[in-house]
Amino acid sequence: MKISNLIQIAKKYPKKTIILIIGTLIIILALIPTPSVKPKVISNNTDKDLIFPDQSKLNIEFSQKLSDKQKQKITIKTSPEFETEFKWDNNNLQIIPKNNLQPNTNYSVSILYKNQQIGSFNFKTNPYSSEEFKQQLIQQTQDDILYNNAVKNLFKEHPWYSHMPIITENYHISYDFNKKSFRIDLITKTTEEIKQQALKSLENIGIDIKTQDYYFLEQAE
Repeated sequence: MKISNLIQIAKKYPKKTIILIIGTLIIILALIPTPSVKPKVISNNTDKDLIFPDQSKLNIEFSQKLSDKQKQKITIKTSPEFETEFKWDNNNLQIIPKNNLQPNTNYSVSILYKNQQIGSFNFKTNPYSSEEFKQQLIQQTQDDILYNNAVKNLFKEHPWYSHMPIITENYHISYDFNKKSFRIDLITKTTEEIKQQALKSLENIGIDIKTQDYYFLEQAE
């Protein structure tokens, strides 16, 4: 319909004209293609997750939910190269390597949209496989238990051990497990008074100096 015709109708039917113009504008706007907004990469999981060579899953989060057409325009480049599978969940893309990655290896990942880079990140695979890492954790836990038990037994047998070493400006006291005896290093000039002070320090932490062995090491002249 020509504009002149719209004007003539407007003179006779102003209300209908307004409706007609609005309807025409809506149709025109609907036919104009909406410009596609370039997606942005806002995060990935490699900073917080351990990437095992045998169970590598890279999660990429985009700034918006992508349409099916936009998803088709997303490509991934990796170095060193490895074959991948994609899984989409709203604005998240999961990259799954088809084969195990190399252990203890640096990788770089570039995300492209219409062949233009919109994001990139680097990560390093764990030196161990997930199973090896699991076994290490089990072993570490067992070692920690043994260590904690050993410490508990140590303090049970030697409740004074938490006070070791005793350090003053005149003497240092430590326990010699090989000799099962207290070692008293005299720092300053040896006097009987300083020796008695050191022995008094042992008594203060519950040591019976009459039954417990100890020895002095004096400074060389």
